[in-house]
Amino acid sequence: MSVLNAFFHTFYFWNGQATSLTNQTSRALLDPVKMGNDSLERIVEILSADASLSSLSGILPDGGFSESAITMPLPSFIKPLYPGCTFDRYLKGKPEP
Repeated sequence: MSVLNAFFHTFYFWNGQATSLTNQTSRALLDPVKMGNDSLERIVEILSADASLSSLSGILPDGGFSESAITMPLPSFIKPLYPGCTFDRYLKGKPEP
């Protein structure tokens, strides 16, 4: 399945249980089989406690790890991927705009 136009879909997962990419990201992170996390707050705690990640706090949207800093990167990455976008043109061998 391609991620082109994925931002514009009205549901995600095979059964439509997520209604946005942000919701899809949260559900995937909180799935006990896939990730084993019980809450986004716990993920924030784990990431914030990792000293090797402390240098990232200056580039994160909220100045540190937060629920939005965890769930927004995927939608932000996928949103500009649509037919005819710069990435699509690059794949077709036309890197110039």
